Amino acid sequence: MKEENYLEGIYGCLERIEKKVETLPVEGTSPAVGNRTSSPEGIAELKIRLERLQSAVEKNGLEIAAVRNHTVRLSEGWPLSAETFAGEMEKIRYCLSQDCQAVKETVRRLDERMVLLKKEPERRLVT
Repeated sequence: MKEENYLEGIYGCLERIEKKVETLPVEGTSPAVGNRTSSPEGIAELKIRLERLQSAVEKNGLEIAAVRNHTVRLSEGWPLSAETFAGEMEKIRYCLSQDCQAVKETVRRLDERMVLLKKEPERRLVT
């Protein structure tokens, strides 16, 4: 159950990231960009990065589900030892920490990008 809550939290973070990307100033809607044309290549690259992050989160979610299923199988066959349970939980913690770091890094980059958009006279893709 905890794993599902963690995954829901991660997906919530991804949704907030998507909303931040969608609210970036675009042509004709904000004085922050001086009504210039936005770069389709830049938007496409941001979408690609977001899709990569989403696929990484999905992969980690599958790994967490596999660990959970393994734990269930172990507990059905014989009592689960504290050491085995601790090992399984450590795998879950590791997967979740990797997801968390990836989400934090993406949010940090988007925040930096938004600051740059407010300061710079031209829109450039930050890589």
